[in-house]
Amino acid sequence: MKKSFVLISFLLISTIFFACQADEPIVEATATTEPTAAVEPTVIPSPTFTPTTEPTATPIGQVFRDDFTESLQPGWIWLNENPANWEITEEGWFRIESEDLALLGDHYQNNLLMINVPADINFKVDAHVNADTTSNFQQASIFLFEDEDNYFSVNRGYCDLCSPKGSGIYSDYMFKGEMSFSFKGRAIDTDDVYLRITVNRETKTLIAYYAVEPDQWIQLRRIPLLYDINLVGLGSANSDNGTYDDNLIALYDYFEVSVLE
Repeated sequence: MKKSFVLISFLLISTIFFACQADEPIVEATATTEPTAAVEPTVIPSPTFTPTTEPTATPIGQVFRDDFTESLQPGWIWLNENPANWEITEEGWFRIESEDLALLGDHYQNNLLMINVPADINFKVDAHVNADTTSNFQQASIFLFEDEDNYFSVNRGYCDLCSPKGSGIYSDYMFKGEMSFSFKGRAIDTDDVYLRITVNRETKTLIAYYAVEPDQWIQLRRIPLLYDINLVGLGSANSDNGTYDDNLIALYDYFEVSVLE
């Protein structure tokens, strides 16, 4: 459900939470304007990393895959794990009950699940996601991650201030703590989506895609590769610093990293 326009003052401050402008060519990795400071939470805990055991062998061309059957595959690294808010369901989905603190604005987020990628390969990240986003600025994302101030994501999200308004596919691009303001999302009418990010180190390019049917990929955005990428992963957040009382439930069917051919 959409929230009342009574909250318009907060929503204006929150415009840094989604970059929703016009389609862009490859652009300089700096914000066109200085983003407005977000409301700071009372306490921001220090990030914590919790590695699992070493990953198991994978098929040729596949770097990592988890179908979320019974338990997490070895090789995942938790960033700020909150065990109370995630589980693997009997149906084989990784389920996160989202929390309010988010990389957007807060530069901190619980239950980010990451995997290391080799530094010498071109690769793609794929995930099947289901998320019924109904409030500003809920999002279920996949990430390329250097640190809290440098990351790239594509997500199934909600933004009532954006064009298009409401539920859609969006993308966040944080570089040196600043957002890129040169992107417009895509409206969709389904909670069930496929998300992809490709990384080509030779052309120094990132490309984000989405699909509403398997393998029917639509290019979302293309930007320069300016990150020292060492982690890729997933996570979800309400991104509202406690403004709304509805927590997004994000479901991930699978997550895969493979060599880009």
